[in-house]
Amino acid sequence: MLTKYIRLIATRSFKEQLLLTISVIGMLGIGAIIPVRILEQHWPMVMLDSTLVLLFALFTYLVWHQRFLNPLSYLIATVILVGTTATAFLQGYPQVFWLFPAITAVFVILSARDALIGITITFVVMAFPLSDNMTPSELITYFLTLVTTSIFMFLFSRQLLSQHEKLERLAHLDPLTEIGNRRAFEQQAKTQMAMYQRSETPLSLIIFDIDDFKDVNDRLGHEEGDRVLLAVTQAIGQRLRKSDSLFRLGGEEFGVLLHNTVAEDALNLGQYLQMALAGLNHHDCEITASFGVAEYQGEGLSRWMSRTDKAMYTAKNNGKNQVALADPDPTSKR
Repeated sequence: MLTKYIRLIATRSFKEQLLLTISVIGMLGIGAIIPVRILEQHWPMVMLDSTLVLLFALFTYLVWHQRFLNPLSYLIATVILVGTTATAFLQGYPQVFWLFPAITAVFVILSARDALIGITITFVVMAFPLSDNMTPSELITYFLTLVTTSIFMFLFSRQLLSQHEKLERLAHLDPLTEIGNRRAFEQQAKTQMAMYQRSETPLSLIIFDIDDFKDVNDRLGHEEGDRVLLAVTQAIGQRLRKSDSLFRLGGEEFGVLLHNTVAEDALNLGQYLQMALAGLNHHDCEITASFGVAEYQGEGLSRWMSRTDKAMYTAKNNGKNQVALADPDPTSKR
């Protein structure tokens, strides 16, 4: 079961994995304690734990369906801290040790600064009632251990976030052109496709391939070929809108995601980009590209890309340095 869960969340973003794992652990872990509370007839704790289980179940559903992820991080952290505080108030001093896993969870899902603010507020809220139930030495020990844990988690979470951001950039960036790679393209395309499913905001894709690029490499060498790729990236990138995204899909093939763009407008942009590239010349080598254009019609990503690729190859077969519009998706209801 654990292996199946790991496979299911492996394709999710790092943040989604964290929120899902914490929500599932909270739901199952607290749910397992409820029968014990019932046997003890501790009804206030039964109500509190039942509420927390329902909340974590709701969080699991929302994260799984990728809704409200940023607000959910703060909401989950708040529920963790409030639930831990309420448990300590209802159960007494021994339950304060739940603060240690709570601190860890909050530092993992929030920024170090926001987590520190939330935990400090929790410390202050819990200090007054605990001071009546602890000896001075116990109270000092309690605060020293919590502060030490918080400091270590603060430093660890900052380092973890920094490393994660670096890895995310490397994983989604083409090292030569420094634009998004195929992985970044697929991730952004799926996000915009999901937006289309909710609001039918038009979305179009351009795929273009540099014509006779192998001849450029054979004639000038791979180093000059890399310079051609950089020149093409710059020429295309500076002609796109801020809402458009350029990606290197592999080799000499590029993709452009066009948000809120219908097929006719995408075709016009494709023709504009095609003419812009046709003016490039590198060491007496004319640089041209063939373009395929397709508006999204509700199909899967692979089918959408396949339609666009087919249009691009139509442009190549018709003489290259052209733009072709893809045929409609035969399975589309539009």
